[in-house]
Amino acid sequence: MGGSVADHVVWGIVDSLDVVRALHNANAGCCAEAISRQPAHAIEPDAPLSDAVHLMDEHDVTQLVVVDRGRPVGVLSTRDIAGAGAWGRR
Repeated sequence: MGGSVADHVVWGIVDSLDVVRALHNANAGCCAEAISRQPAHAIEPDAPLSDAVHLMDEHDVTQLVVVDRGRPVGVLSTRDIAGAGAWGRR
């Protein structure tokens, strides 16, 4: 199952909306930490999509960092899950 990535090198996620807001707001800051709206939460690569949905809902985030043996290997988004559902994958 997933959880916090506090023990890993990932501390947050910067998405395109964060960048757009930073460009629009000169006071937003110039580093990722200053503009990120989402803390990082992790999930293992072999976790079922239902676990990912539960974690995203529980933490009110739209992306999870995929962590394999303590190392980030990817990002899973709500769009990824919606696409999998549309193609009948669970």
